[in-house]
Amino acid sequence: MTKRVAEVSLDAISANVRYLKSLNSDSSFLAVVKAGGYGLGVTQAATAAIAGGADWLGTFDLAEAFKIRAALPEPPILAWGLSESDDFALALSQKITLALSDLRHLELLEKTLLATSGSHASVHLKMDSGLSRNGFDATSRATAFQEAARMERAGILKVQGIFTHLSNTSVDENEAQVQVFQQIVEEAKAAGLKPEFLHVAASETILMPLSAKFNMVRSGIAIYGYSPITASSSHAFGLKPALKLTAELLGTREVKAGAGVSYGFRFRAKEDTRLGLVGCGYADGLPRIRRPEKLWVSIVGKRYPVVGTVAMDQFVVELGTDSPAIGSEVIIYGDPERGEPSLEDWAIEADTINYELLTRLGSRVERKYV
Repeated sequence: MTKRVAEVSLDAISANVRYLKSLNSDSSFLAVVKAGGYGLGVTQAATAAIAGGADWLGTFDLAEAFKIRAALPEPPILAWGLSESDDFALALSQKITLALSDLRHLELLEKTLLATSGSHASVHLKMDSGLSRNGFDATSRATAFQEAARMERAGILKVQGIFTHLSNTSVDENEAQVQVFQQIVEEAKAAGLKPEFLHVAASETILMPLSAKFNMVRSGIAIYGYSPITASSSHAFGLKPALKLTAELLGTREVKAGAGVSYGFRFRAKEDTRLGLVGCGYADGLPRIRRPEKLWVSIVGKRYPVVGTVAMDQFVVELGTDSPAIGSEVIIYGDPERGEPSLEDWAIEADTINYELLTRLGSRVERKYV
């Protein structure tokens, strides 16, 4: 069986949480473990984050929140990607905090609470401060605050938090959204709400200046050791990459100068050379890069360039005159500080971001936790 392994350092995740929390020591820290812990394992990432000192865990889907709760019965969990088909009653019974983002959520939650005598819910309200995705906007937030305040007076609800997402378009755009959010908070207080937690800052704004970070911060990509800013490396921010992606050298062959390599012959050998076949491709989460010559892998501690189009199950490297053993470990992404290839380099050549490459690791890739 072809070996494809995502070696995940749980110690790195814990260390990154510990470090990021130290930068915001006066704020509660929410570790974002959505999308299967950014592809690395949702319960494993959640456990490592808590070990590093995270106060809260955050996910999009309730289904993932249930998985986390089965493994970790105590930590607070916030789920903010609610659907009208979600089981609010089950979420409340498992002490999962719901993030409500439209009036229909408030209505459905109230029905759930009234259907069970003595039920009570703590919630966070998601506000749209300019991102134009979800959240209460200028046309709905006054009603939301009034309804939430009414439910608080009835003793069935507590608005524990209010939050928003920033666009990270620029410093000025972020600051404009912060100003909008501050006005929203004042409106909530005027309606009689007294939220304990206010949060806007995510990975980028945890690491970069922001006029107001309030008293809770959320971090996703950075807890896995990757920079949220394309122009800056992980190590520039003091982060430790948690992933080492490896595959197997399946075979080698000698080719003559001019030989075409892989689909489309987008690479032709400039001279007689030896090629190596690596058993990993876009079905495993690699980007289908057509001209990957700027990329390289590490085999037995030596760099070899990637050549030709990345295919579904495999890609090719140029070995020159070397003959590494068949079955040798090929490091595709790792920690540049250890002399390994960078996930960010692959993302740049694919015209995408490190978030995408992490979360699209395929099911054929074995997760190994160290």
